[in-house]
Amino acid sequence: MYSVTEISRQYQPAKVLLLFVSEAPGGGDKHFYLGNTNLFRTIYLAFSEVFGDFKSVEDFLQFFKGTGCFLEHLTCTPIDKSSVKIRKNQRQGGIEQLAHKIRTYQPRLIMILMKSIEQEVKESIDLSGLSFIEEIAVTCYPAGTESNRLTCIRDTRVIISKLASILT
Repeated sequence: MYSVTEISRQYQPAKVLLLFVSEAPGGGDKHFYLGNTNLFRTIYLAFSEVFGDFKSVEDFLQFFKGTGCFLEHLTCTPIDKSSVKIRKNQRQGGIEQLAHKIRTYQPRLIMILMKSIEQEVKESIDLSGLSFIEEIAVTCYPAGTESNRLTCIRDTRVIISKLASILT
């Protein structure tokens, strides 16, 4: 079995233009880069609406990578079933590590994929010292309600339309 880091790194682009940031990787065998999460299905749909259909999960993931997109996490430890206190502590504990990753990637666009992690991610962005990020967008995590999923699709379409203008 591969680690979260190994799975993610095989899809890391040489130059990250659009960095998506979620709270944490899925637990167990659930992972965005395995194509088996709500987040994956939502991002896939938004990209399909902007760029057209993809032949397979792998085709999409290669396109995602090829357009300079990458998914990173505030914390590298799955926390979807943790207590509120543990979840908050893990989020706080991920700020410096995420700041280092943002400094390394130097993205032009950032999409925060959960409103409740906005403060920690923005703190990471500030700590990174980067001043040339063109846009920081925030959306709902696509779970819990259909409204959250639709909002995430809509907001993702907006930011990837901006990415498309950078690519042309």
